[in-house]
Amino acid sequence: MNRPFRLRPCEWVVIAYFGLAAVRTAPRAHWTWLAAIAIFAGVGSCALARAETRTRRRALAMARDWLALPFVLIAYWSVDWVRDGVAIHSFQGSWIVLDRFLFRDLGLKAVIEVFGPALPFALEFIYALLYTLPIAALAVLYAGGKRSRVERFLFVLLLGVFTTDTLMPLFPSTDPRLRFPGEDLPAWMTASRALNLWLLSHFDIRASVFPSGHVTTGLATALGMWLAWPERKRAGLAFFLVACAVALAAVYGRYHYLADALGGAAVSLAAAGAGALVYRGGAADSAGGAAPPPE
Repeated sequence: MNRPFRLRPCEWVVIAYFGLAAVRTAPRAHWTWLAAIAIFAGVGSCALARAETRTRRRALAMARDWLALPFVLIAYWSVDWVRDGVAIHSFQGSWIVLDRFLFRDLGLKAVIEVFGPALPFALEFIYALLYTLPIAALAVLYAGGKRSRVERFLFVLLLGVFTTDTLMPLFPSTDPRLRFPGEDLPAWMTASRALNLWLLSHFDIRASVFPSGHVTTGLATALGMWLAWPERKRAGLAFFLVACAVALAAVYGRYHYLADALGGAAVSLAAAGAGALVYRGGAADSAGGAAPPPE
């Protein structure tokens, strides 16, 4: 007799996002691609879940862990498919006022650049590596023997990222370095900044910058790690510090407004709250084990 299988909450998030995106886009161009991705995610998730339940093979459970990550980039790039019409910049006139206060009145730009190009280089470098953070977090959970808690981490990450991707087309905008050219740009053109500008010119979306996908990904990674491994606080703290550096780099580099960063942070916090509700029981492993003692 076939054992019943279940989809993980994070897998439902993937299916729901692409299904909703297909509905929002229809009957415009690309809606068939989004529908196909939703079907592929649903059928693939069910097939893997069923095979894992029947065979109890660890490799299939691991495949479900890692195959969730490519959907983060696919969903981000799909934002351009969902947008409706030409970008509207009415929000940005008020957003830039807050940035000017931050950089000029509070002197944040001068503080970052007080020691020359060292800190600007480091911030831009961390910003460039943002999308390796979820991979690093999964690796940390695996190395710590907490693979059974990976789905908690993935739920917070994917819910945060896909919520941001859902909201972005509602706030059509362009990044401040393009909307307000030459205003408060970094004083140093470091190698890491040149890399970021190249990546953005070749792989970035054009629909919106609010909320910030970079900030959401960074902070949701940190909060997801805290939810998955609360007794290892140092791991969550390390990812949180990196997420803060990403947020600072996003605003300093003029890739985002401060409002974008705050929006991404709010989405991440909401996703973490939802994760805490879905995975009640603290640090207990998904397999049903008791919570280990705190460090």
